[in-house]
Amino acid sequence: MDVDGRVLPPPDGGDRVATRVDHDGAPLALLVHDPVLLDDPELVEAACAAAALALSNERRPSGPCRSARTSRVEPSRTEQTTSP
Repeated sequence: MDVDGRVLPPPDGGDRVATRVDHDGAPLALLVHDPVLLDDPELVEAACAAAALALSNERRPSGPCRSARTSRVEPSRTEQTTSP
């Protein structure tokens, strides 16, 4: 998907390959990268995990529900950091 939300086709060979990014067992995105990175599967896995985290955080709801969760967490963190 591009920045305007249009779905882009995956690369069909050449100088780029695509690796599927999953989140909770479901496909989330394609990570398009240089094929040489396939020689380091741990690096590709780490990049996919980071992309999945970033994309899932981007899709999290915002607004009153999120603010309510944050307001409950902040006092508990303050208490933990100020306690002896």
